[in-house]
Amino acid sequence: MSENDALRAFLARCREYDIDVQEARRVLARARTDVQSGRVLELDPYKLAWRRLRCRST
Repeated sequence: MSENDALRAFLARCREYDIDVQEARRVLARARTDVQSGRVLELDPYKLAWRRLRCRST
């Protein structure tokens, strides 16, 4: 999946679950930074961001 497709799918999923798009973008940016720096074991920033968003909403 290309980067653009992954971003579209991520944001669509956020809208589906009524998660604020701006908040989703902030969490995704942080997840990308964490993945690139090696601070987390996750390799996919979208999965990491989704997990973090779901933890916040529960």
